[in-house]
Amino acid sequence: MTTIKAITIRFTTLWFFNSVILNKVAVILKEVAVILNEAAVILNEAAVILNEAAVILNEAAVILNEAAVILNEAAVILNEVKDLVFDP
Repeated sequence: MTTIKAITIRFTTLWFFNSVILNKVAVILKEVAVILNEAAVILNEAAVILNEAAVILNEAAVILNEAAVILNEAAVILNEVKDLVFDP
């Protein structure tokens, strides 16, 4: 009977310590999950900011392309004026 009692006590003790360790691991994993969620929120906010910057840069590119077209048209006109003035 003492052997069974000793085995039961050992098993109960091991089970108790294992459950304590597992609970501590669970707490740590929950904290890690919170940190990862906060990091995900920050990364999502950064993605929104980068997308807004991309939109602004695309709009600037459109404006610069339109300016290039106007400058090219002005160059054509100036070349025509030059030809009229210097090569009559």
